[in-house]
Amino acid sequence: MESVSDGKLISELTIPGTHDSATYNPKDWSALAPVQATQCQTLSIEDQLKNGVRFLDIRLKNDNGLRLYHNVVDLKLTFEADILAVCKGFLEANPTETILMSIKNESEPNKSSTESIAAFFKLLTSTLFDQAYKNIIYNRNELPLLGGVRGKIVLFRRFAIPEKTSADFCGLNITDNFPDDTSSGFTNETINYYVQDAYKSWDEHWTSTVPKAKFDNHVKPCLVKAVSDGSPTTIYLNFLSATGMDAGIIGNTTPKYLSDTVNPCVITYLGGSGQGKNRFGIVIIDFPTPDLIKALIKSNGYHD
Repeated sequence: MESVSDGKLISELTIPGTHDSATYNPKDWSALAPVQATQCQTLSIEDQLKNGVRFLDIRLKNDNGLRLYHNVVDLKLTFEADILAVCKGFLEANPTETILMSIKNESEPNKSSTESIAAFFKLLTSTLFDQAYKNIIYNRNELPLLGGVRGKIVLFRRFAIPEKTSADFCGLNITDNFPDDTSSGFTNETINYYVQDAYKSWDEHWTSTVPKAKFDNHVKPCLVKAVSDGSPTTIYLNFLSATGMDAGIIGNTTPKYLSDTVNPCVITYLGGSGQGKNRFGIVIIDFPTPDLIKALIKSNGYHD
């Protein structure tokens, strides 16, 4: 991001991201964990950042402290030591960069209860605004210019907040109106978003035999829309990730199986009709390859 103008909004950029970013270390998981359905990454958070990823999808559970989870699977990682400290170290070494971080509440059971919401919120905010991290957290619900968030983590909120809590300082609100298994545009507190997250519905006939349908019918239209949209202030989030109707339990519906088809399709598109300087928004990936990350970064028009 060093070569990008300080005057650019983060919504005007193409930003490589990862889906379920912390699912990279299955050797530490329970023997009962469905690894094929759970693992979406092979690179550690540090290596993702070093390779050019700038959006992290972090899913936390209040489990005697904030721990990383994918649904019910304990990833054996903690938020402070394995996420925040790593991000802080990266930003200190690379102060021109910015990390966008989506935080989702995976707490179960009763994650929507008033008590659970308040407990999660209290624990999260006390961690984010600890003396060690408070100066690197951008938590405003305002679309920032890149120059104002270099060396910082921009918080995207996918968790409910307690009643009577102002949304102004809880991060960019993508939890309200976030589409479930589809594509949709929406506005939260004056900020416009467009999300493509068809993680099961791409598989219309429950066959999981044509993973390219995820690219053709969902990913590509969102890429095209992000470029053709005349509004530089709309934040696009385009999930390349998917499973089949059985939630990735069998071989031809796993995140890896799908990514092996979808990711090369995106690389081909970026080298063909999508070539050139384009804003594709935040592109969120399972098992990203260096070639895909580089192709996305190059579309900003400043990377050789």
